[in-house]
Amino acid sequence: MDSFIGLLSKEYLTDVEIQSVLPLLKTDLRDPGVIDQLLKHNILNIITKELLLKKSSEEQVKLLLSGSIPIVPKDIPLVVFLVIKSYPQLFRELFQYLIKLDDTTKKSIVNNILFEGEYLYFLCKLLKNDPMFVSEIIAKSKVDRNLLEILSSSTEPEVLFRVSNLRPILEKDHDLIKALLSNPYTPDESLVYLKQILVDMSLEKPEQEVGEEKSIEEKESERDISDDDLPKEIKKEVEENLYQKISKMTIPQKIKLALKGNKSARMYLIRDPNKQISTSVLSNPKITEDEISFMVRNKSTPEHIIREIGKNNTWINNYSIAKDMVFNPKTPLDISMNLLGRLSLSDIEKLSKSKDVPTALKNQALRIFQAKIGKK
Repeated sequence: MDSFIGLLSKEYLTDVEIQSVLPLLKTDLRDPGVIDQLLKHNILNIITKELLLKKSSEEQVKLLLSGSIPIVPKDIPLVVFLVIKSYPQLFRELFQYLIKLDDTTKKSIVNNILFEGEYLYFLCKLLKNDPMFVSEIIAKSKVDRNLLEILSSSTEPEVLFRVSNLRPILEKDHDLIKALLSNPYTPDESLVYLKQILVDMSLEKPEQEVGEEKSIEEKESERDISDDDLPKEIKKEVEENLYQKISKMTIPQKIKLALKGNKSARMYLIRDPNKQISTSVLSNPKITEDEISFMVRNKSTPEHIIREIGKNNTWINNYSIAKDMVFNPKTPLDISMNLLGRLSLSDIEKLSKSKDVPTALKNQALRIFQAKIGKK
């Protein structure tokens, strides 16, 4: 404290000295003389002084965060800090304020010396779905185990992708890796990498140097890692955690997951009885033609899903998907009949002999086949 008072007693403080004084604001500061010095050096102003001393009412703080009371740009990091310190119960209002800030201002908050430890953790809980914010934290080497635990619950795939690449921290903690594996928003490419880390750890391979470039062979082997390579107890725990999380979600949360989730989430939600949820899966930009092919082959896929797939020209122009749709007895007859003319002669012949498809489709296939081979 004496060192702070000594600095504040100076007539003028440099930027470096001001930075060294800021940690004083983390203490339970009540000394009027010290506060006057902070005002003198423009470290505090009338608004931030009231926040520090908790003299502002909640309504006044809400007005401040809503923009009704203007905040000088350079004071924004301090205001955010003091709201967290003195009014943590207003986290919803603070969240709404933070998400409206531009990237430059968010960076100034991350780089502020006040945001370390519990204050940074609080901030991360609010902005764990902001890729720029998280990237800045990682770039500034402000990441530790506690921070990763918060970020591993993000619902933003880009954030989870960045977190999953922090191998030097992750490989020291099984629980963090399992949390990421159990998160239905973790991108599929990150899941492969995380499983590779677990497999490497189980085989007790030497740690790879940070920043060391992987060989092509290593990258190829990572792409081959599957759930079957994981220890059985971890695989079971990850699956149970994943499905428990999804089953507890509300309808809006499931729709969001359907649109942004990974393959495991998509395969789970495509079977959801709520048509709005299951149909939303098809709008997920990460969905692959292999997944669509699996859906149209699977006889348990709901009819409304097959009908939606049939409306997508990109998918039905894939011969394998078109063929699988025709051979699936759950495919609506109007769609099957429409796609019949796209099949090869050998597949039409197989269809004409199938015992699974509707009789009308089978008879039409026989007529087409006989016409093409010139048989009356």
